[in-house]
Amino acid sequence: MTISKAAYKAKLSDSIGNYEDVIQILTESSDFHDSSLRLLLVGSLRNRITSLRTSLRTIKSCKEKLDPSDLSKGLTSVINEICEELSKLIMDESEDVIRLIDDNILMYCNDHDKAFCNKLKGDLMRYRAEITTGSERSSNIKASVAFYEDSLQLARSCTEKYPIDPLYLGTILNYSILKCDLLNNPEGAITFINRALLAVKESNETLSPQSEQLIKILNDNISKWEQGSKNLFTSAFF
Repeated sequence: MTISKAAYKAKLSDSIGNYEDVIQILTESSDFHDSSLRLLLVGSLRNRITSLRTSLRTIKSCKEKLDPSDLSKGLTSVINEICEELSKLIMDESEDVIRLIDDNILMYCNDHDKAFCNKLKGDLMRYRAEITTGSERSSNIKASVAFYEDSLQLARSCTEKYPIDPLYLGTILNYSILKCDLLNNPEGAITFINRALLAVKESNETLSPQSEQLIKILNDNISKWEQGSKNLFTSAFF
């Protein structure tokens, strides 16, 4: 299969959420020089971990819904075992993806692609922080913050239209979720988003559909946080 056919098949698989096929196709092609394929590969790897994270949240919610009578049947232990398995997969796979980015991807990236990769690493460290405790959790949060900050700095420097760039806005979105959920600072998250939205307004640039969607999510999150809601699961999946 030529790389053009591989790229086309991978993009079709990505469009239907078949991340396993994307990963297999692009790993076999081993062409990390193609920017679109690089970003598609690391994005699919991150999305696979995002799916594990969603599964973990679903299983945990099942535990909360158990009747007292179910507790005596040992059902809690079954749920705990599944949660442990999913948590281990998230930890192991996120470490593998970050290593892949550092060892095989970043060397070929321009600044915008580096911003994308740093955002993904920020996402992965945020996922790790959600399922760890103590000093390990603090370390994961610190790493996630650093990656998000690096991504935003690169995005600001590599394009004049950064306030409306989907990657920039997506990083603002995911970083603000960290500020609210992991740093317990909804007020800071709201202020952070409002600064970004003000920059969008002052830019007077035409928004892409993707940017419009992200701005809507940002405004929705502000409304929910102002009402006291937390643990919003909406992130930018790119």
